[in-house]
Amino acid sequence: MAAIFVLMGGIVGCISAIVSFTVLKTSLLMALAIWSGVGLLAAFVVFAIALAPRQASSSQPDVQAA
Repeated sequence: MAAIFVLMGGIVGCISAIVSFTVLKTSLLMALAIWSGVGLLAAFVVFAIALAPRQASSSQPDVQAA
């Protein structure tokens, strides 16, 4: 799952770098910095969401210790 998150971050970063390079006319070095920055940010955000503690659902019956 971690590899998928990193690949998704890389794809999002690549798209943002291409847009910034072509539409915003940034330099190549700045586009590469945007690629790595946005890619890492996207991967970290998805990791944080995946690792966040979840609330226990109330549909589960409580187990009493014997």
